[in-house]
Amino acid sequence: MKRYVVGFHFARHGNLVTLIRKDHPEWQAGKLNGVGGEIVDGETSECAMRREFREETGADIDSWKLFATLTDKDKSRFLVDFYWSTIEASVESKTNEEVSRYATQDVIIGDEKTIANLPWMLLMALNDMNGVDNCARFEITEMEWYR
Repeated sequence: MKRYVVGFHFARHGNLVTLIRKDHPEWQAGKLNGVGGEIVDGETSECAMRREFREETGADIDSWKLFATLTDKDKSRFLVDFYWSTIEASVESKTNEEVSRYATQDVIIGDEKTIANLPWMLLMALNDMNGVDNCARFEITEMEWYR
């Protein structure tokens, strides 16, 4: 099973979020997504989140909060852990994929071309960050029709 991490780095009040304009894989090309990537063998999910964010933005954030896990229906093809952080840091593109800060509200209402689940994942992260939800972590299963 492939394992991945995705992180949303918010400004302190959640009004800005760091996102990356993907150029791969093909189905994400040209769209905004959280910063992340694949978890390598022997690496914890949180260590992968820290490494991926540092590699893609130059910012070494050592405090990430896990709020959701997304898997396929059979839990056999992929697992994606979603994190958020509000640690202050400057970010810049360190790869060929553009990293920038965006107005969170604009992304949520769809002013930008995004990965399909990005608006509601951002809302879940913000709710967790602000203590709105009473669960420790969400578990989300992708249905067959979504693929």
